[in-house]
Amino acid sequence: MKTRSTTMREMSLNVIAVDGITAKVKVKAAAAAKMLAMYVLCPLSMCAAVCSCSGQSDENVTVLTEKQVLDGALEAVSDTVCVLPDTVYVRRAWMMDPDHVMCEMEGRSGYSLRVYDVRTLEPTADYLHYGNGPQEVLMPTVAVTDGNVYVRDGNKQKLYVIPVAAAGTGAEVGDYRISGLLTKVVTFGDSLLAVNPYYLESTDLGISQGEPKLIFPDANTDYGLSQDKFSTVNVYQGSLLTNNVKDRIAYVESSCALVELYDGGLNLRRTVTGPGEDLPEYFYQEGQQFLFFKLWKAYAYVSSCSDDNYIYLLYDGTMRGDGHPVAKGEIKNGMPFVAFAGGDPTLKDMTLIVMDWDGNFKGSWRIHGVNVMTQISSTGTEGEVYACVTDRGDLPLTVLRYKLF
Repeated sequence: MKTRSTTMREMSLNVIAVDGITAKVKVKAAAAAKMLAMYVLCPLSMCAAVCSCSGQSDENVTVLTEKQVLDGALEAVSDTVCVLPDTVYVRRAWMMDPDHVMCEMEGRSGYSLRVYDVRTLEPTADYLHYGNGPQEVLMPTVAVTDGNVYVRDGNKQKLYVIPVAAAGTGAEVGDYRISGLLTKVVTFGDSLLAVNPYYLESTDLGISQGEPKLIFPDANTDYGLSQDKFSTVNVYQGSLLTNNVKDRIAYVESSCALVELYDGGLNLRRTVTGPGEDLPEYFYQEGQQFLFFKLWKAYAYVSSCSDDNYIYLLYDGTMRGDGHPVAKGEIKNGMPFVAFAGGDPTLKDMTLIVMDWDGNFKGSWRIHGVNVMTQISSTGTEGEVYACVTDRGDLPLTVLRYKLF
């Protein structure tokens, strides 16, 4: 087992995205946690989990095969809910209820979130203005699960919470203080729930840090950089879905086909792997406290959502349309260098995979004409999923509805 003991005095990271996006950041260790959001490496958040079965026995592991999931997929037929005007600049979107869609807006709109009535295409509510004042955000990341919209701003060390039920008409916004190093945070019960920034169990690297993957963090604890452990915020990217009624938490991976289901005590109950067997590879540089992608071939689960009984997963499993892997890294001139392909706007067919909260496979459906920017969401109706398709060149946001069962 290896641990880190080298003190990092200065960290320099060069990242060049295939799309031409370049970022170079130098931070000192004492300020690294507060400035974490400054070195977002590509338009799509990139933290990925070590794709393993976490030592579970075979009876607690389900393997989904390509024949079962991909070859056996049914055809899903959509109907168009709405198409927003091309003057609306949207990054991502989620349905709040059958009549309202919440859009993550670009900075030129003033607000980070805007809700539209899908019948009239008129805005009905705005949330969290861009800026540095109270209840303003600088670099928001958004997640929706179990009746709440979560907006994390690592720069300001804040997590804002908007209840879905009232989002369409103007809900009161709550907030929590969080550590800047916690990149995936929601709530479960009365507690904050987060992906542990120091979880790392890698047989390939020969590193075991003895940390749990999920934690209930103390809002008053600053999870700053450790001098003897790797931070995995650059390569752990699971999405969190919660179900307080069923006492379940789902961790859904994007860099490989992995879903882990936990109970409310953070005990791992079931691991679901597949379809596909491509696993990401990682590397690190002596003297630095971060792990990086060496190779990330293709997106696995690009989006997820849930209702009271089922989890819905949008599976890609293919390389970008231009043939590039999602990420490829190496050490150049003594520094970590990671090239990211970013999101893939190419329209393609993907697969919706459905399982229950105990990891039992319900079925799979082929959906057409979406991309990795597509965000799926649920308004709570069992078997009904919305796909909000964005970033398709000159085409505006399109909201599609699929009635699976």
